[in-house]
Order: sequence, then C-alpha cells, then structure tokens
Amino acid sequence: MTYRINVAQSVGRNWNDTGEDYKHHFAVNLDYCEDARKVVTELQGFYPAPKYNITLKCTVSTSHNVWLD
Repeated sequence: MTYRINVAQSVGRNWNDTGEDYKHHFAVNLDYCEDARKVVTELQGFYPAPKYNITLKCTVSTSHNVWLD
C-alpha cells in the first residue's frame, strides 16, 4: 500500500458559487499510514482550510506470478 497526500490551494469560488474551487499545489507519497497521518496533521498547521484542501488517499496494489510456459 502507498499513501498519497494531496495539497490543493483555493483559487476562489466554484462555478455555481456553492464552495471553493481548488488547484493542485503539491503531493507527497508515503509507505506507512501512521507516518502519513502525522504528515497530514503537520501540513494542516502550515496550510489551513479553507484556503487549502488536504486529502489523504490509499492505493492498494496486487501482484501475481505469470507462468511463462
């Protein structure tokens, strides 16, 4: 599993004025969930809402052997 933290910066109101519109600012990839949660907490101190939107996503991948007969 890998964890991706996305930080997006507000660029103003969205097209129908129901919330903020965000653009990608930067991302961080980590291998451990507990580390990712700590980094999110630290980033929230530097990049406060609603000016910034921070999300954490987990990517699960699988692999299997392919027989080459």
